[in-house]
Amino acid sequence: MSNASSRNMIIIGGLMLIISLVLAWLMVLEITVSTLFLNFLSMTLLVGGMVVSTWGFFTLMAVARTKRLKERSEQPEDFEDGYPSRRPHNSE
Repeated sequence: MSNASSRNMIIIGGLMLIISLVLAWLMVLEITVSTLFLNFLSMTLLVGGMVVSTWGFFTLMAVARTKRLKERSEQPEDFEDGYPSRRPHNSE
């Protein structure tokens, strides 16, 4: 997954959170009628927005970590298979 799709997930999750909060606020102010459907819709958007934005954030961090490991993998004596070696380093 690329950085662009991760950022899109964060933006979509944020928009879902904002829509949920606006919808709940409109029901509290009694501008819209508080129905069971709107309550469930608001709660679903809230939870879904949190999940989507968190997943996008973790994906963005995973892509950044992968890039960092690829840059470091150019040093074969320090890394094997993209992970740091567990052998002690000789300072001699």
